[in-house]
Amino acid sequence: MIDAHTHTKFSFDGKSSAVDMAERGKELGLEYMAFTDHCDRDYAHIWRYKIVRQLNVKKYVAAIKEMKEKYPFLALGIECGYSELAENDYLKMIPFSEMDYILNSVHTVDGLDCYTASYFSGREKKDAYGKYLHKVLKSLDAKYPFDTVTHIGFVRKNAPYADASMPLAEYIDVIDEILKKIIDKGKTLEVNSNIKYKDFMPTAEILKRYYELGGRSITFASDAHLTARVGELYDVASETVRDIGFRYWTVYRERKPLHIEI
Repeated sequence: MIDAHTHTKFSFDGKSSAVDMAERGKELGLEYMAFTDHCDRDYAHIWRYKIVRQLNVKKYVAAIKEMKEKYPFLALGIECGYSELAENDYLKMIPFSEMDYILNSVHTVDGLDCYTASYFSGREKKDAYGKYLHKVLKSLDAKYPFDTVTHIGFVRKNAPYADASMPLAEYIDVIDEILKKIIDKGKTLEVNSNIKYKDFMPTAEILKRYYELGGRSITFASDAHLTARVGELYDVASETVRDIGFRYWTVYRERKPLHIEI
């Protein structure tokens, strides 16, 4: 069992301490657990989000490196919130050579967090989702190094529409571009279970399309921000991806991919 995307109190929205999260991972018998706390420099360049507490990268890296001695299943990761304005910040701030794992994510589009009501105000679903997906596509050419593309479909999490689904057929052109570029660049696609719908980010339909296009590198992520959600829906996710044809999870140590049987 693995969990390649978790957050601790080092993140502005983390609810549990790093020690408590690690102890929960140990209790669950995790073979691999990545702490991937938020480095949200995208927020730092948006005036309305400047109040969001930024990650103390040096303190975080030192603390987790020390914890790895006691909890050898831990990996030191970080989540970079993509924006063009933040790219140089990450290159300056993050000691990539000391990291095990780098996530690349999209949370903001047009200066607004895609989780907030303000992002959806006055937008039809196709526009809101389409702009988000094109930002994900753009993020794949980020200047900073990364290993995995996180939670494709994040825009759905708090969408106000009666039907918040993201049917592949409606967005297939941009989704295919995203999936093909992930494959071409040798990146990993995350299967994220932190969504209120009975599905994943991306959906099983999109995961199947990724497989059809030749994608094989996936990883499981609870995106837990507290101990109770570590490993959440792992069994369901495992069954879903096995049925599609996937046979292993990809995890990272010292930025090198390793395979763990699903």
